[in-house]
Amino acid sequence: MTDWTERFRSVGDRRLLVLALILTCFGIAMIYSAGRVDVPSAVTGVWKKQMVWFALSLVAFVLVNRIPLRWLEWAAPWIYGLSIGLLILVLVVGGGPNTRSWLRIGAFNLQPA
Repeated sequence: MTDWTERFRSVGDRRLLVLALILTCFGIAMIYSAGRVDVPSAVTGVWKKQMVWFALSLVAFVLVNRIPLRWLEWAAPWIYGLSIGLLILVLVVGGGPNTRSWLRIGAFNLQPA
């Protein structure tokens, strides 16, 4: 089994990863600074939610990076079929506040579009 860092040996992948991390941190800083002005209190905690999603995305990145490429090649047609099925389903039973591109599954909303 190879170390996960060996997958990022090429310079382009490392540069892309670092750039994505920098841009994400910059975006969270912009959300934080927008909440520092006199705005409704609903906006002030948004940066904390973005930090949580950022942390979850880093965990997901590490987990997905551990999946062998052969498994992803095997699953690709099935995932593609599922996404097409969800797009067709949203045409039939889609809903949302201002658009029909959302699927409501209990308290969970999903936008396959």
